[in-house]
Amino acid sequence: MSQEWLPRLLMCLAISLTIAGCRPPALIQDWQAGRDLKTTARAGDADSQYRLGMRYTNGRGVSQNHIEAVSWFSQAAEQGHADAQFMLGAAFASGRGIAPDREQALRWFGKAADAGHMRAQYQLGDAYSNGQGVRKDLAWGARWYGMAASQGHREAQFMLAALYSAGLGLPKANNRAIFWLQLASRGGHPQAGKALIRMRQKVSTSQYRIASTKAEQWQPAQRLRGLNNPPTIAYVQHVLNQLGYAVGAVDGIRGPETERAIVRFQTDQGLGPNLPHQRSVDLLRDRSPDLYP
Repeated sequence: MSQEWLPRLLMCLAISLTIAGCRPPALIQDWQAGRDLKTTARAGDADSQYRLGMRYTNGRGVSQNHIEAVSWFSQAAEQGHADAQFMLGAAFASGRGIAPDREQALRWFGKAADAGHMRAQYQLGDAYSNGQGVRKDLAWGARWYGMAASQGHREAQFMLAALYSAGLGLPKANNRAIFWLQLASRGGHPQAGKALIRMRQKVSTSQYRIASTKAEQWQPAQRLRGLNNPPTIAYVQHVLNQLGYAVGAVDGIRGPETERAIVRFQTDQGLGPNLPHQRSVDLLRDRSPDLYP
């Protein structure tokens, strides 16, 4: 039987079962839900468009069709739906349902990441850390890994630990590496356990215990976004330190030392002390790629 008869068959079964007072089986219920989803998606509801795109991606209740999925993701993404923006970025990255385009992939990952989408934030961390489609910037890549890791992304946690361990994009800090490895291991990362055993040899028992306790008390952030958050402040602190504007410890806290360093940096750029934080970050981003050529 050709696929075009399937919807008619399911409709007939649904009507027959309804008339008979029987509850339709799960397959028919799912098909009915899909029909309702198409109605609201066509009416312009962004969440329905995203969910319909996922159905076409997975072949759930419809024939799998990646081109159709991209069409629905695009409509939802244009309305600001972060999950749809991520899926559209993934489609451009993989070439599934649309011609591969790294620039467009990063554009949509960027929009989703700015909205707090941790999987998109991880993708940006990977792109900037490896110079894939963008100018390589380990410090900015560490910032994006930090955003994703703070929300519980285990791969981002593992990569952030690796950067702390090597002192790349962040100051070398074995205790912080152990903290993030603890979280990645608890999240099921396949390599974190072995890395944790190696890192344990590099710190004292008390340092390891403190890092473990902090990991036990840790709670994930929700939809971390913007510039006034610990990963972004840590980026600002690290880059200022590297440029000679001492801020002390890179702890992700915007304290008095950090504020004074920001003002000194702004003044040396010929700018006033009340510059918006966004502008300060933009200026630092012009300099940070050169820190790890």
